[in-house]
Amino acid sequence: MKRREVELERDYDRLLEMQRLSWAINFPDYGFNADAFRVSLRSGVRRHEVYVYEEDDEMVGWLWLDTTSSSTSGHIKHIQVEQAHWGRGVGRRILEDAIAMCLDAGLRALTLNVTKSNERAMNLYAHMGFVVMDEDRARQRMRLDLHRRGRPGGHPDNVGGNDHRGDAEMRNRPDAANPPRRRRRPFLR
Repeated sequence: MKRREVELERDYDRLLEMQRLSWAINFPDYGFNADAFRVSLRSGVRRHEVYVYEEDDEMVGWLWLDTTSSSTSGHIKHIQVEQAHWGRGVGRRILEDAIAMCLDAGLRALTLNVTKSNERAMNLYAHMGFVVMDEDRARQRMRLDLHRRGRPGGHPDNVGGNDHRGDAEMRNRPDAANPPRRRRRPFLR
């Protein structure tokens, strides 16, 4: 699976179609506003990481990741997989890529929101180590502590691949993506 930056002129119609389907599934009682999505996406492309994922030059999913609004955590604004590719590990590989990007940015956590009716997504996030931070009637806010989870393998141009070169070196190298762990002092009263 290959990752590339979104190109609005090329990708917008497909992203809009995916977003319409997602909206109908997750928010069936609310109307979808295509104009608001277009404005939001145009703004997001300028400020955040927005990528399309492809297999054999066919879009299989996309990711909108905010790594700049917080100095400590990233936030997934959108992660979607084409319905024809559900159950094939595409969402997991995109999520692993988002985790790697957050680690590369020196972030300590990754958050996202998910509707409670989206059991497939909630199961994936829980399996990947996300925990529920808070919730309302319809949605959950989830968080992943990145340094407890560790770095997924693979090269960003081969998302979710089996390329594990240098994993041991990366885990043992103190740098911005893998800061040295501080020993906690015992609490003194």
